[in-house]
Amino acid sequence: MGTLSRVSLITTLIALATGLAYADQAILGQQELVRDPKPGVGATKRQLVGQGLEKGSPNTIVGNPRHGGGAVITFVVNGVTSSHQAFFLPATHWSAARTTGFIYKDATGTAGPVKVAQITKSASGTFQIKVTVVGKNGSIYLVPPNPGTGGCILFTIPDGDRYHVLFGSGSVIKRNDAKRFLIKDATTEGLCPIPTTPCFTDTGDGTIHDTCTGLQWEQKDGSDSTPNASDVHDVDNRYSWAGCCDGVCRTGIDYDPGRFCQPNAEAAATCGALSDGGTQGCNTCTTGTCTVDPYGLGAITTVWDWLNQVNAGNFAGHSDWRLPSETGGNELKTILDMHAPGCGFGPSCVDAIFFPTAGGLYWSASSISPEGSNSGSAAYVFTFGNGEGGGAYKPEVHHIRAVR
Repeated sequence: MGTLSRVSLITTLIALATGLAYADQAILGQQELVRDPKPGVGATKRQLVGQGLEKGSPNTIVGNPRHGGGAVITFVVNGVTSSHQAFFLPATHWSAARTTGFIYKDATGTAGPVKVAQITKSASGTFQIKVTVVGKNGSIYLVPPNPGTGGCILFTIPDGDRYHVLFGSGSVIKRNDAKRFLIKDATTEGLCPIPTTPCFTDTGDGTIHDTCTGLQWEQKDGSDSTPNASDVHDVDNRYSWAGCCDGVCRTGIDYDPGRFCQPNAEAAATCGALSDGGTQGCNTCTTGTCTVDPYGLGAITTVWDWLNQVNAGNFAGHSDWRLPSETGGNELKTILDMHAPGCGFGPSCVDAIFFPTAGGLYWSASSISPEGSNSGSAAYVFTFGNGEGGGAYKPEVHHIRAVR
């Protein structure tokens, strides 16, 4: 799992060398659908569909989403409640199309709610962008603008170009209510206004309030590349999810969650109460000592012991801080800004209001079981370097950001 941070470092160097400048191409819009059949109660039923289609197109496909930067697709709707949502499509799910271009498939939602997408150009010159996003595979916050006046789909290849599918004046609005916004058949091309993120407010007390989700996030400090154990908010500090009894994490060649531990009873209790997906590692050692940094990678303590310190200090007037959950809510993803300059090429896919934000991986509260490993031996981690997530074994050492 540590390969994610190495990829981010490599692509950061590429971006610095090349300047990372997008060219913009416009594609004629065919349809944009934002569907919310059970407003306010049925988020898993939501669906987004977008399509641009242009015959005899002069446009070209520049860049390759199969590289480390993947692609970003943003749906924008304009109207009474204008809004937008961006989705990161990691490189691992892209393949080459039979014609010129690329196809994305993720039927089960392992990387998020985007089920299928494509950017292709046929031998006859038909240029096409298509994308389908389904709520049952992940979080969709975008809902019909009710009523709406227009929309746009922005397809970005980080090492290539940006493609704009605009639905402006002259487009035909077929459905326009709280359950469905459907706009079709654009008559002219144009560029999407690049979305900004209106959700985040700096409260001035060391926290950021997300007015879109209602979550309140810890704001980090420090950023001098030097950990500071006496400052629980230092961005350079890193922690293990769980330590190992007497520093021994494995039985044979496999990680053994039965050897995972917390350094004290208070941390064990917090872990047991606030972790999700499994409580492996939420215990103290029956014999011996819990080593919180068994591999000598710089862990100050475990995330649960750290969380107790944050709450004991009544941070920002609250003592109910927790770790982000990724078991369905994908909370860390909600603070991504996939249009931040350099996104996909370093630790910058986050709104600037959250800086400093460290490169590398961030822990969640959610236990997972990697294929071929013992149950609960890992936890979900996420990087703001490119918006990707996955599993990391609990004795590993990563960053953390508290939420409530």
